Amino acid sequence: MNKIDFIESERLSLEPISLKFLTKNYLEWLNDQEVYKYLESGGDYTLDNLKEYIIGHQMNQTLFWAILIKSSNYHIGNIKIDPVDDEKKTAELGIMIGEKNEWGKGYAYEAISTIEEYCLKKLRLNTITLGLKKSNKNALKLYQKLGYVEYDRERYPEVYYNSSPQSVRMYKNICNKKLILGTVQLGKEYGINNSTGILKSQESHRILNTAYENNIRLLDTAEAYGKSHKIIGEFHKKFPNKKFKIISKLNPSFETKNHNLKEHVINIMNDLSVDYIHGYMIHDYNHLQVNNFLYDELNSLKNNKLINLTGISLYNFSDIIDILENYNFDFIQIPFNILSNKKKFDKIFKISSDNGIKIFARSVFLQGLFFSSESNFPKKLLPLKKHIANLQSYCEKNKIGLNELALNYVTKNSSIDQVIVGVDNLSQLVNNIKISFSTHNIQKSFTDRINVNEESLLNPTNW
Repeated sequence: MNKIDFIESERLSLEPISLKFLTKNYLEWLNDQEVYKYLESGGDYTLDNLKEYIIGHQMNQTLFWAILIKSSNYHIGNIKIDPVDDEKKTAELGIMIGEKNEWGKGYAYEAISTIEEYCLKKLRLNTITLGLKKSNKNALKLYQKLGYVEYDRERYPEVYYNSSPQSVRMYKNICNKKLILGTVQLGKEYGINNSTGILKSQESHRILNTAYENNIRLLDTAEAYGKSHKIIGEFHKKFPNKKFKIISKLNPSFETKNHNLKEHVINIMNDLSVDYIHGYMIHDYNHLQVNNFLYDELNSLKNNKLINLTGISLYNFSDIIDILENYNFDFIQIPFNILSNKKKFDKIFKISSDNGIKIFARSVFLQGLFFSSESNFPKKLLPLKKHIANLQSYCEKNKIGLNELALNYVTKNSSIDQVIVGVDNLSQLVNNIKISFSTHNIQKSFTDRINVNEESLLNPTNW
């Protein structure tokens, strides 16, 4: 029998269920209508069938823990992960706080968060699913607070267990290692289809919180993104336990000859309310060419542990090749999407891999152009319309959304280390998280046929 781990959090101990927990208290929970009314069973338990229940879970090696308050070793409830699907990297969550005197103290939130971390790091799962009765409003609020969202039952049937019309099925992607949340929309009007303008602070904080609760830990921002730094800093101050790793870019207008870059970065760190900057980039190729000493300046910041990674944001193919061949940045940020010239990028991927340089992709949706309506499609970009129509035709045939196709194409590319996705609102973020673990395998024969001759139009800086 495999050993089930003991797990601890700040206030709780999670101990594998055993007959030591066969107590009168436990039995009373299961026969208390207030407790069991939202459970699948309850109301008719005896010590004998509770004993059988516990032994059965032990024999089946179910990942089933008693929830104990550490300070008193007091048993207040149970939590389990069952079933676990190792192939699909999913598991079903169940929890009960049986001790009513301990309701409303955040123990369920803490226990679930702890188990999520265990599932991610120990079990290497991607997704946790759960079910609850529609009438269980408090639980629904809790799961939403934790970042769980309702499933599309038709598109993702493989994650459902014992669903019923009276139940709500929810999921949380706990492994969003590739996704970076782009924050330009938090600080300025951006995007070809943006109709909302700059997001309000409250909406921005909701977006940041949802991203964090869904295990997105990296933010992409820039000094040129309006009030983006300020919004992020306000969020960090408001939620000090939800600190993101920050990737930012030096403002191209910054005159380093007349200013101290180290002091400048420290000021940026204060604005963002962080102790260091995870990745700091030169904003564009031309800025580096005019100020070549910036390369050494960034490495100095790295040596002083003010930043972890050095990088540069690039657009043109020739610029990318020059940087890869002549500089040793830790990462480059480049536009890449399903319409990009595959053969050219294969060369970029090969050089970056050989030199140990990571690739961060942006413009996955071409700033939203993929979703432009017939009436709003920009005239100067009309040559791209036929290519987008081709993508739409593929999506209709394979019954997937264009956003799913576009994001799936980039995230599943093993040469892409991180994918930056910006959003105009919270629902976009939730949907992007949902589709980030799509199981659709894009037909290589289809992508190999994509050939956009109007390459300059794939660079938003030319728009």
